[in-house]
Amino acid sequence: MSPRIIGANLIVSIKSFYREKTAVFFRVAFPVLLILVFGTIFMNQDNVRYDFYMQDLDQTDSSAELIKNLGSNENFKIIMVDPNINAAQHARKSKINLIVVIPKGYESSLIQRMTLEDLSVSAAITYIYDPSSTSVETKMEILNAVFAEINQSMSGKPTFISRP
Repeated sequence: MSPRIIGANLIVSIKSFYREKTAVFFRVAFPVLLILVFGTIFMNQDNVRYDFYMQDLDQTDSSAELIKNLGSNENFKIIMVDPNINAAQHARKSKINLIVVIPKGYESSLIQRMTLEDLSVSAAITYIYDPSSTSVETKMEILNAVFAEINQSMSGKPTFISRP
């Protein structure tokens, strides 16, 4: 085959491609439109805010400080749940996918841990969650990372806040 025949075949193929409008649209314009649409939809993924429902059964200064520390993160919005209601029933009734429960005795455990340096004492923060929710795993991972940071800041000793 000579280069002249190859060039003529190439020109004929290109011309027939551009004559078919749907082929041009789906080969050029459609992928560009998809990129623009999905780029716009997922552009602000870094600015995601998570609503965290918290129930403070301890009602002490230490538990309020923990909630304040969690609320200081700009990605979190803390919504308090009344300590007098059943958190599991409230989660089901209100269709809340995650409630973090600070247990009664949190402050006394913290004081015992810090003053007596009793490493066997810990506070078990409870997560009440809907396992079918798609965002609950992400929220729990974020909370676990925050609690790990709090544990580490407590002088690098074994963890204080844990999940049962």
